[in-house]
Amino acid sequence: MRYMGNAQKETLESLTLASVCATDFLCGIVETTAEQDGWARPQRFGTRQRRALSSCLAWHPGQFRQMAAATSGVCLRFVTDSTTLALAVRLDEEPPATRATLKGCGDEPQDGLSLEVDGQQREVLQPRNDLLIFMVDDSGDGFGGATMALPGLGTRHEVCLWLPCLRGCTIRELWADGTYVEPLPPRPRLLVLGDELAQGYCCGDPACTWPALMARDLELELVNQSVAGQVFQPSSILDAQVDNVTKVVVELGANYVQERCDKATVAADVRGFISEVARHWPQAEACVITPTWQVSRGCANSCYREVSNILARAARTRGAQVVDGRKMVAEGLVPLPSGAEVLDFRASRRFATRLLLSLDMASASPQELRERALSVLAHEPICALPLREAIRRNIGEVVVAREGCVVLALPNKGCMLYATSGELAEESCGLAEPPRYYHVLGSGIARQLGAHLALDDIEPYNLCVYENEIPLSISPRLAAGIRPLGESHLAFVLEHYEREELVSTEFLREALRRERFLGAFAEGEIVGYIGEHPEGSIGMLHVLHEFRRCGWGEALERAQINRCLQRGEIPWVEVSPKNRVSLRLQKKLGLTVVSSGKAGYVSGGRV
Repeated sequence: MRYMGNAQKETLESLTLASVCATDFLCGIVETTAEQDGWARPQRFGTRQRRALSSCLAWHPGQFRQMAAATSGVCLRFVTDSTTLALAVRLDEEPPATRATLKGCGDEPQDGLSLEVDGQQREVLQPRNDLLIFMVDDSGDGFGGATMALPGLGTRHEVCLWLPCLRGCTIRELWADGTYVEPLPPRPRLLVLGDELAQGYCCGDPACTWPALMARDLELELVNQSVAGQVFQPSSILDAQVDNVTKVVVELGANYVQERCDKATVAADVRGFISEVARHWPQAEACVITPTWQVSRGCANSCYREVSNILARAARTRGAQVVDGRKMVAEGLVPLPSGAEVLDFRASRRFATRLLLSLDMASASPQELRERALSVLAHEPICALPLREAIRRNIGEVVVAREGCVVLALPNKGCMLYATSGELAEESCGLAEPPRYYHVLGSGIARQLGAHLALDDIEPYNLCVYENEIPLSISPRLAAGIRPLGESHLAFVLEHYEREELVSTEFLREALRRERFLGAFAEGEIVGYIGEHPEGSIGMLHVLHEFRRCGWGEALERAQINRCLQRGEIPWVEVSPKNRVSLRLQKKLGLTVVSSGKAGYVSGGRV
């Protein structure tokens, strides 16, 4: 994007369409206030709300008055056949409170106007001499060049011009060189009530705050009533005049860490605030995000550590969904000199993605999530089979089921996931409770995820799958000595199992009770066994040293494969690339061996 021309007069004379009132295209506002000479100020708070933010009931009235004037979440939306447009806009000075908060964050502008055309984001723009001139169709040379569409023959474009999120502004006319500029139809609204994390500090682009990204994905109009430094102030929404709200997101509470506050007062404010949300927007879906800050210390007399529990209880009482804010920001928090923590550009995108995923997952029942996960995995390559089989066997709990990525929380506190890209794996894995290890499927995903999580212990394995439906033959002599094991054999299994860090005694006991282990018996004495790992793979094979090279190991695996087939399951085995003897056995038994670069374990230590 570039500025066109050097003088307002020359530029405006080149735009053939008479000017229209820019306020006709505003979205994300509650009202506008008129100023001199036809200028108008977009307001995202109503008059009474602004008074409340400036009253003695607010924590920082002066700061909140400044922040309330900022146009975070406000934009102009319209459709046009124009190539070049111009907006008369005057930016306010950066509020002193914002300047002080962002001190030390660099000399680059932290804000501006951001252009989106047909859903595609362009760069952040700065007006000159109260005028912002921008192109929406750069397929030709544009203004000042030669190739421009004739009036009435231009391409139709949907335009969204975001106003600054860290300062206020006034607007007046909008000029264009096409034949029409028309407002887009109104949409239901997303209301965000938050602090600096939602207002857009350090994001650098008003179109890329997480509320803006969330609204775009949900195809909702955003009303962003977030104020840096804010906490739960019930009076700030007592007279809110925001209508047509279909979803409300509350992101507050982190700022209690910086100042003295007692638990009883905070609890009363939280309950009052959540009650006002429920009263004002009873039909809207409400989501409450617990504080995201990963602080180790704060104000000595702050009840900050109690805020998440207070908030969760109040939200659930009112039927609101609770999202753990710490899972939304695994990384990317930017510390400010004030002690606050905000999101950079990339972390803001990840926050929006994870929040939408959390809301989507929470709205589905466990059975719906399993069905969705199986649908996602149905056409994925063979390396995704272990996860598909685990879900089919009703193992674990599906945490994420999205196109290109499925995450399963295993009963032994492990996490199993398949992803088509490292980015999808990174965004999704944080939504599960921190596991002891990750069982990762997908080409190259294990190493990417390990690097992202700073986990350096990566154990790749060869996935071996029995894709045939015909049972395997077993020597009658050996078959006669193979039978299911029960709980009475727990001590023997524990004595000889070499990977006790992978499964618990409780898991082994339950697996034996359900007869998921087979034992080999010679002259009435147990000499070996085979079982299944928590995610369902055939393994744990062990034969006593003196009975090896007698065919027991192969016979046990053949028998276990046949049992899987009898249950309608697809048998699969994990084999270390270094275990050449086992790999030869899998090929001998007719299993398909998949490259070791497509499956593995990721952890901070051996699993």
